[in-house]
Amino acid sequence: MYLAEPGDILLYRKYPSIGHDLIIDGEILEDGRQQREYWHVAIALDVKNKIEADGKTVAIHPIDYGNFDAFRPPIGSRRIDLALSVIRQFVGQGYDWWLIIDDAIRYATKRIPKCLGGPWHLPAAFIQSEERRAKVCSSLAVAYFNAAVWGPKLDRNASPEDIYLAVKDFPINV
Repeated sequence: MYLAEPGDILLYRKYPSIGHDLIIDGEILEDGRQQREYWHVAIALDVKNKIEADGKTVAIHPIDYGNFDAFRPPIGSRRIDLALSVIRQFVGQGYDWWLIIDDAIRYATKRIPKCLGGPWHLPAAFIQSEERRAKVCSSLAVAYFNAAVWGPKLDRNASPEDIYLAVKDFPINV
């Protein structure tokens, strides 16, 4: 039986609801259909708790075993502890709805040629300033990887699918 360890990446599979379906549809518009479709990512703090951006704030919640695929990237315990302490500082920050809106605009206008100004997006400086005060689940995972000095360089627009591509070689049988 799988029990989470600090730093495990928890990727949530497609879930039958309209909000989650919209997230998956956006991911398909961005990256095309993938072998696995994920709509959410969280990071295990210990065997009982995870940290995540839950649509309202960055918060610590009990781990809901059975609803995710788990991955354990090869990060040393000292780096895991450091990275978890960094992302714990984000608890209470708001959810970055502006980034979600920006992603939706970019996905919807992806096929507009550059000569016509596409793809469209909100001003980058505005989105970056919001990112300092708010997070989405993927940007929280990117902050974790950056603090742990691990993995490929991912930007603030990383998606749960991008997180999967970074950790796919380190699955744990759940």
